[in-house]
Amino acid sequence: MRIVSTALRTAPLAFGLEQASAVEQALAARARAGDSNAFRMIFERHAPAVRRFLYDLLRSDDAADEGTQETFVRAHRRLSSLRGDEKLRPWLFGIARHVFHETLRARRPRPLAVNDPPPFRRQRPCSWVTRRIASWQTPCHI
Repeated sequence: MRIVSTALRTAPLAFGLEQASAVEQALAARARAGDSNAFRMIFERHAPAVRRFLYDLLRSDDAADEGTQETFVRAHRRLSSLRGDEKLRPWLFGIARHVFHETLRARRPRPLAVNDPPPFRRQRPCSWVTRRIASWQTPCHI
């Protein structure tokens, strides 16, 4: 299996750009038809580039790995939306870009709603409280 995926990974160098595009379209068509090996080849060819793209944006190995996984899960679900003349790689990077934006959105703090309690803030005690406590700590005279 590894030899096939390595040969396909170097397809643009061996066949030229037009033949590589034909290979991509054939893989996409086979994956759309339900061929799991074709989708595995798509994953093996494009996952490293998608992961690098997401790592450059997210700056986290874990987030880049999760984003790559989410990108290919969505791509597998939405293979039917890939048009025949559309190139696979830009389509995958578009999905990865959406995953990136959703990850950023999830990281942002949620604004408080009107009915939410205010966040806990430790406030300095009032001056009369401070004076009262200080008065309790005065030394006793025997």
